[in-house]
Amino acid sequence: MKCASWMPTEEEKKKLVQVADRLFIFASTAAKAILDRKHLDPKHQLDAILSIKPDDAISSLYMQVLNSARPPKNYDYWMVRFKTAIGALVVLQYPLPIEALANLLGIESDKLTSILANLHAVLAPVNDEPNPTHKIHHKSFADFVTNAGQSQEYFVKEQDWHLHLAKCCLQTMNQQLQFNICQVAPADQYKDLADLPDLNKEKLTQELKYAVCNWATHLNKSTLKSLDKDIKELLEEFANTHLLHWLEALAYSGELDTAYYSMQTALAVLVSQLQ
Repeated sequence: MKCASWMPTEEEKKKLVQVADRLFIFASTAAKAILDRKHLDPKHQLDAILSIKPDDAISSLYMQVLNSARPPKNYDYWMVRFKTAIGALVVLQYPLPIEALANLLGIESDKLTSILANLHAVLAPVNDEPNPTHKIHHKSFADFVTNAGQSQEYFVKEQDWHLHLAKCCLQTMNQQLQFNICQVAPADQYKDLADLPDLNKEKLTQELKYAVCNWATHLNKSTLKSLDKDIKELLEEFANTHLLHWLEALAYSGELDTAYYSMQTALAVLVSQLQ
């Protein structure tokens, strides 16, 4: 392979150290970009990195990584999927496996995978399983993509994605929550949770467990100035149909203590709309 036989010169190594300016995250990201398996052109990648000015090194490096990941065709389509993937990863309260994240967002997992696979220089798969969990390598990348002046066309607005995730959480709960979701036998329904036999927790999918715990947090961080029609309808269905189902799912997930915070937070958001 082209990457296997290539080695930088001593002069190039020295220049790379100077550009990195003791920033480990720059060095780590640069190494991943140089050895990017998608391009297999380490010399070209290194030359581009060596042209970066030290006073704006990390932002310029991130811009180069994203420009390299961008396809020459179907740019608009790729950008939509890129912002979906990165916007979600930036605001998630904790990382989710690809399949659970795709289910939460309501998209096909292979579309999410195809975007994340070309961003390994800035994203870290937690494992090598067929259903990996990705997270952002370093907070500086999240800071970069949420700064419009730095990331330009790659900019993702945190508040918008918190709102989107709030809607995704409410949609997931409205679709998946149901009475007696873990199928507890009638004779056991009034027992203490600790005394219950094995529960059928397969109904508590990873995306549902995320949604029941974090919908209110995303709603709060969206800093809504007004509730749009979609969020109103989702909240109305949740409150009228699934409120008790939600409490039940929280209890079976061992997260019932989050209920008060969620209701208090959601109520504060709703009250603020009336002022």
